[in-house]
Amino acid sequence: MDSTAKLWDVTRGVEVASLAGHTAEIVSLNFNTAGDRIITGSFDHTTKVWDTATGRCLHTLAGHRGEISSTQFDFSGELCISGSIDRTCKIWNVQSGQCISTLRGHNDEILDVAFNATGTRLVTASADGTARVYNTMTGACQAILIGHEGEISKVSFNPQGNKIITASRRSLRHPSLRCASPSLRCALPWHPEPTVSIPTTGAATEPAECGTWRPAIACRSSRATQTKSSRRPSTTRATPSSRALRRALERATA
Repeated sequence: MDSTAKLWDVTRGVEVASLAGHTAEIVSLNFNTAGDRIITGSFDHTTKVWDTATGRCLHTLAGHRGEISSTQFDFSGELCISGSIDRTCKIWNVQSGQCISTLRGHNDEILDVAFNATGTRLVTASADGTARVYNTMTGACQAILIGHEGEISKVSFNPQGNKIITASRRSLRHPSLRCASPSLRCALPWHPEPTVSIPTTGAATEPAECGTWRPAIACRSSRATQTKSSRRPSTTRATPSSRALRRALERATA
């Protein structure tokens, strides 16, 4: 890993700029809607904001105490978010580079983050097997999505912002609630109606599955959520830090 991001001209097939400044590998990068800003998230615990025209670093967003796992701009380009293995998600003002809010609640690493189309809500996916929906302006947790047995690796809103899809290597089946898909029963414990879950192709010994959720319903109390979470069996996973360590050991022994 050379710890850089490169900007390319698609028409000419040439490099326009090399974005250098991170001290560890870059694991996330995004354009804003206008295309004039780029953010990069790195294992060096920082996110950087870059000017597309000049390749200059405008801000280094520092404050996480662990590797960055995911980043994203909101639609307006005024805000960006960063998720980290320190179990927090931070909301940043892109213009000033200041941290607006730090979102807590997960009890394991955050692996993915996403805004809805309007930027009014964001969702975080965690290795604790849950996803959390937050109000962007207040930082309040509006829903906790429970149903996966293993870590949630990816999460996304639909364009309308009224559904969320989550992906995990394994999914917890709720035997008392019927699902629209006959091959899987998966629903939110706090949801009055069944949700839809979509089996996807994964490893033969551990099928991957993803579920869709309706985030507008309020979640149960945090005490009830913590009780259910504490009953969930632990899973073995390769964390960003362990993956980096494994690669370093492989290079050292090569």
